[in-house]
Amino acid sequence: MTHKHLFLRFVCMLICVGMQAHDLRDIKREAHQTIKQGNMQQAADLFAHMHAIDPDDTAVWYNMAYCLVRCNRHKQAVQWYQKVLERNPDDEMAMFGLAKTLLALGDYERGLQLFEWRYGSCQAMHKRYKVFDLTPASFAGKEVVLISEWGIGDMIMSLRYVQQVKEAGATRILVQASPALVPLLSLCPYIDQVITPETWVPAHTIDVPLFCLPRIFGTTPETIPTPIPYLYADEALRAEWHATCAELKGVRVGICWSSNKINRSAPACVRRTIPLATFDLLSTLPDVTLVSLQKGDGEHELATCADRYVVFDHLDDEHGAFMDTVALMKELDLIITADTSIAHIAGALGCPTWVLVPYAADWRWFLERSDS
Repeated sequence: MTHKHLFLRFVCMLICVGMQAHDLRDIKREAHQTIKQGNMQQAADLFAHMHAIDPDDTAVWYNMAYCLVRCNRHKQAVQWYQKVLERNPDDEMAMFGLAKTLLALGDYERGLQLFEWRYGSCQAMHKRYKVFDLTPASFAGKEVVLISEWGIGDMIMSLRYVQQVKEAGATRILVQASPALVPLLSLCPYIDQVITPETWVPAHTIDVPLFCLPRIFGTTPETIPTPIPYLYADEALRAEWHATCAELKGVRVGICWSSNKINRSAPACVRRTIPLATFDLLSTLPDVTLVSLQKGDGEHELATCADRYVVFDHLDDEHGAFMDTVALMKELDLIITADTSIAHIAGALGCPTWVLVPYAADWRWFLERSDS
């Protein structure tokens, strides 16, 4: 082969590589746009096409797993997350994604270990909190500070473990929470003191993020603690709301339809918000009274149909976050809610509750279950 032929062949190869790179950029742009539009199956197909062109791009592997989870194809997603971690064992996003996927599948033994990567890495977690070697026996005779994580629903959900810490022999339990939740959590008899993040605590305490407790207690799906109720209403407010609700007719159903504003812009498959109009048919049933439990984002939807629902103005304005809501919920026959903090509060109170979860539900709801 002459030098001229070799040169032409080299030029053709460069052109092909350039065209391929251009194709990949276009496909990648289309895939991410498709994710924003909420079409996860189409996005997964596009990432599969990219993988066929460039089988060594770990970003494609991660995005493939991400899309498969949102298509409820969790077992396949596990394989792609593991593929990323075989190449990059310290990939924080893949590790945390795999943890949540395993938890959704009910594999708590592996999922809870990897869940420690929610702080970026296990090393970062255990450098900040000395919890890696803790067992239930570690709490005996100790003063324990339990630290809240993430949102209000997460906080309420994880409170179920506080009683286990007490039963393990802790002499005093302090629960850290946002200032707004102090009045409500102070009603829990198994908590010795509710503190805020600014409260000084002695150095001799054991500090444990609440979501470490499932791992420390060796939780499996069969042993998730259910000490219901583990949240309580103020008795004076309960009496007030009992009198207020005496006039409500028939079956009293509390409804909550919207999570926060940020989540409302999420892809439809994971959006924890439903239109208030979803309840229209229910509102026409005889002997059924629908009571709004919605606060903040979503309340504006009542403007055009408030006559169909019972709306209590100034709920929780005077007594603190959720204080009126909790007392009101104890007077209702059923709670129907999107996946919001109301779902966790209702469960903790022991109220009969129906939760409307998204198609690609959060890991905590498992898969193909009609109960929790």
